Amino acid sequence: AASRGPLGPFFGFVGRAQPGDPRQAELSITRLEGLARCAWQAFLERVLGLEPPPDALAELPDASPLLVGNVVHAVLEEFVRDAGGAVGASIEEARVGSPLRIPWPAPAELERKLRHAAAHAAREEGIVLRGFAVHLARRARPLLERIRALEWGDGAGPAVLGAELEGRVEVARAAGPPRSIRFRADRGDLADDGGLLLVDYK
Repeated sequence: AASRGPLGPFFGFVGRAQPGDPRQAELSITRLEGLARCAWQAFLERVLGLEPPPDALAELPDASPLLVGNVVHAVLEEFVRDAGGAVGASIEEARVGSPLRIPWPAPAELERKLRHAAAHAAREEGIVLRGFAVHLARRARPLLERIRALEWGDGAGPAVLGAELEGRVEVARAAGPPRSIRFRADRGDLADDGGLLLVDYK
């Protein structure tokens, strides 16, 4: 009979969590969403670090919704950074500052930001095909124009406190102490009633 070695990840055993193990990381809302959607997929991607294999039949890279969304996020984040707003700060830190009325950039400036964000997103994905960044920018442009119509329709724009703001919320549990869950908001605005409005681009 063949000797039995120690069980490994293909048998569902991945051992105890070591320093740096994703299972020891602080719980985030994105991780909770993944667990609720499919715990097995979250385990494969977040714990084992597996990725889908590339399509051997694909001839051209795909401007996926995720990649297009990354471009839109980058451009909108650049709006806030250029205006001197808080980027990557905590919600508490952003609320200390005064809100900014960020103007929508002129067409030439918007195009420059869009092309730069698309080129960067393509490089991050290892896509060096000539013209792909132009295609990616073309796919992202209607989404930005839709955001302009929704939030800059009157010309003034939202009262922005910051972008990519970090926060956390305490969630009560049926047994045991409350659990702290961290999250990141794409943008934080000052609402008309003085409250905080957190925006997530989808």
